[in-house]
Amino acid sequence: MEPSAWYRQHFTLEAPEIDASSFRPFWRIRTRLDDLLHAGAITHREWFAGVMFRVFSETRYGAAYGSTSFDRVGGSLIRDNANARRIDAGDRLNRVRAELGPDRIRLLEAHIVADANWRDIAEIWRVHPNTIRKWTIAALKALAEVMWTR
Repeated sequence: MEPSAWYRQHFTLEAPEIDASSFRPFWRIRTRLDDLLHAGAITHREWFAGVMFRVFSETRYGAAYGSTSFDRVGGSLIRDNANARRIDAGDRLNRVRAELGPDRIRLLEAHIVADANWRDIAEIWRVHPNTIRKWTIAALKALAEVMWTR
């Protein structure tokens, strides 16, 4: 099934890809983090640190928006494991937050978790979009150092 015109208007999409080197039978949203990788602004190591930061954030704070997965089953091991994952993700985010500080964390949350565009983030910080892009790349490099060396 193909995404609607409205969906295509609001997201950059990658078509399903099935060949000798890849198997992705679904449409994929191309994030701004992906764009940095494809532009050569960050390495795979920094991209993966960003992906993991998003996973930890969604795991930790996803319950605030309600879960659509099967981990809503009350009192079961599935729910207990989901709670343990949330606690672990919160611990990891707290360690990263302690190392990077609140400003870098806000940049990473806006760019990676919210997938906001450079202009919108720049308006909040009252700087040029190119400046915010450079700051975010520096924050991603610091994130990779924190996540992979400590």
